[in-house]
Amino acid sequence: MTRNDILYISYRSAGEKINRDMTLLKSIDRGLSFSGQTIHKWEFNACPVSITTMIESPEGEAMVAWETKGQIFIAPAEKLSEAAFPPGTATHRRKNPVVAKNKEGETLLVWGDGQGWKSGGELNWVLFDSKETLSSQKGQLKENIPDFSLPEAIVMPNGSFVVIY
Repeated sequence: MTRNDILYISYRSAGEKINRDMTLLKSIDRGLSFSGQTIHKWEFNACPVSITTMIESPEGEAMVAWETKGQIFIAPAEKLSEAAFPPGTATHRRKNPVVAKNKEGETLLVWGDGQGWKSGGELNWVLFDSKETLSSQKGQLKENIPDFSLPEAIVMPNGSFVVIY
């Protein structure tokens, strides 16, 4: 729940065994009622086994990161049509995005390429500046995320980021 008492819930549907759409629910009355919005449609006849991350930025804005069709996306919950994604072509499916935003307005997006149910995949990250424009700062670890593990991003008190995996 945000400091403005707005509750967001993001989930992946499983309708008719092929509709794996990402959905965002919003409640402005502390969970008594919800409105829903499809974030992204995806027809996929399997369970994608991927997480969605939601945070509240220092400004009080809810941010969501998700995967659809092997690509990851990030957007403010109130501006889903303005979703951004990392540049380039992934060598493997991009999965399990996490997001962190510091007081300076920089947004860190972290994910794994080629992650599976048991395997960790390659850890990647990209930084967006305060104008939500992709910066030149991006990277990939030479070692894989440990099996059965996911990345996490944390903002330190000084505004720097720490990635744990």
